[in-house]
Amino acid sequence: MKIQSHFEINTVSKPLSHVGLGSGSQLSLSLGVALCKFLNLKMSVDEIAQIYNRGQRSGTGISIFKNGGFVVDACKKEKLLPKAMFSSNFPKDWRVIILNDLDLKGTSGHIEKEFFEKNNRASHKKSELSSILLRGIIPSIVYKDFQNFSKNLTEFQSITAGFYSDKQNGMYLSPAISNIMKYIKNYDNIGMGQSSWGPMSYIFVESNLHAKELLSIIQNKFNVYNNVQLNIVSPWNSGFKIVRK
Repeated sequence: MKIQSHFEINTVSKPLSHVGLGSGSQLSLSLGVALCKFLNLKMSVDEIAQIYNRGQRSGTGISIFKNGGFVVDACKKEKLLPKAMFSSNFPKDWRVIILNDLDLKGTSGHIEKEFFEKNNRASHKKSELSSILLRGIIPSIVYKDFQNFSKNLTEFQSITAGFYSDKQNGMYLSPAISNIMKYIKNYDNIGMGQSSWGPMSYIFVESNLHAKELLSIIQNKFNVYNNVQLNIVSPWNSGFKIVRK
């Protein structure tokens, strides 16, 4: 079968790259699915992911693209594409305040690859992290227990932040975001952390009202941080969608 190989693609909008969003996988898979649909090719998301060389360390981006929600990765095994070992919907009322320092970019490409090849500093913490995940985070998702979810998530992130200590000073890549997080860390019922290399960071809250109240507190206290962008987002519990116009 002869396949057309030249295309012009116009994007209406796209997520930021190298800030901790996993946008590389989402854009690659979106493009692959769109081209397969246009060319009437019967290919699975996993097959498309292999063409674009996704899932080299984690399969969460692929699983979230397919189904959305909360995903626990089964990790990389030899040459196999990583699979999800657990997935669930987020409670629909929960909200996330995302913080991004527009002046910074996270580590990517060959530098990121070399870092993971040379560093295994968090290995002695694996049993502790596994316990937090299996006995704290996953049950709290299943039972929609936000208090336990937020507490365990923050503890999990405080441990994993040590893995990146050579690349950032403390738990967060951005000093401005770090100052915000230090200010609000003692507020009740919030879960905090940084996504991947950052600078994108997040604050989980239990409701939209709580999110608006906390956002107002941050903006009033830190209005000098014009480089920090803040947004309230909702959980996304479904995968990709093809919309015809």
